[in-house]
This record gives sequence, structure tokens and C-alpha cells, in this order.
Amino acid sequence: MFSLGNRNQCLKLKKRENLISCYLHMDILQRFRPYAYLIIGSLLFSACVSTKPKAVEFEVIPTQFQFAYQEYGPKIFILKNEDDLKKAMTFLKMEAPEGLPDLSFYFPQHTVVLLYAGMQRSSGFMFGAEAVQVKKQSVTITARLLQPASDCMVSAVITYPMQLIAIEHVGGTDFNLDLVNAIRPCR
Repeated sequence: MFSLGNRNQCLKLKKRENLISCYLHMDILQRFRPYAYLIIGSLLFSACVSTKPKAVEFEVIPTQFQFAYQEYGPKIFILKNEDDLKKAMTFLKMEAPEGLPDLSFYFPQHTVVLLYAGMQRSSGFMFGAEAVQVKKQSVTITARLLQPASDCMVSAVITYPMQLIAIEHVGGTDFNLDLVNAIRPCR
């Protein structure tokens, strides 16, 4: 419990000027104690209910596979345990691909997020998470999809850009993907 002090603390002081100063502060604190608790309580409450998003660190999980989920548009899959991974693979109508890292290392303390950019018309697309922010129960993942400029030389193959990231459990239940599109210049 928070304490505003007592007179015994003042008696421990040796110098006379510190003792007088301490008694003066104690007198002020005694008179304004109810207000002090209100002010401290409101400061603690406002700190807990802050509306400003908090940045969260994340780790990119290296992968050596691509999957061909035949649908356009960005998608996000939340994997909190092995069962969620199996459900995602069933939804994607595929077996766990070769090159999929062992995710069991992450599951006790992390949420693994599979970010999927959708089917793209050529090679040269780059996709990845840039930031993760938490605001109340909402987790927003900002990802950037870089598409090659129109004058770039690219292979005419369909690609499926994706990325796996691990986020420490933050208590959020609502995950959102904020996709930023940009054009990547030719090298």
C-alpha cells in the first residue's frame, strides 16, 4: 500500500533544518492526504488505460518454403499452439510443407503469426512485417508489400509472399493486419 510517511520518519533525522522541513511536509501531507490519494489513483488509472498504442518487439522466423493458397488479398493466421497450426494447414488445404521450421519452440511464450500477402502475378514481390503495436485488446501488425516497378525485369511466375513472425504473448485477442503497398525500384 502506498504510504505518505509518518512522524517517526522525521524523528530519525539528525539535523534541525531537515527535522523542521520534514514536520512541515508532514503537516501539508496530513491536510491534503485525501487529495493526494485521488491524484495518485487517477495517475495510476490513466497509465493503465492509456489509449496510445504500445510497440511490441517481434522476431522473424526464417522459412524455406512457400505455399500456394489460391486466393487473392492479404490474410493473417494466428498460431498460439500446435493445434492452431494444424487448423491453418487444414484451412489452406495442404500438408505441413518441407522447410517449415519446428514452431513448438515458440509456442509456450509466443504467438506465431503467419502473414500472407496473397497470390501475386510475378516474382520480385517482397513482403514483411515492419511493426507490431498493442492497444487495449487489439494487436495491429503493420506489414509492407513491395512490388517491382513496371520497368523491372521479373520472372513471369505466380508467387505467394508470406512471412512467419513470433510475438511474445501480449494478451491481445483481436489481431489486425495493416498492409502498406509500395513500389520497389529496380536494382
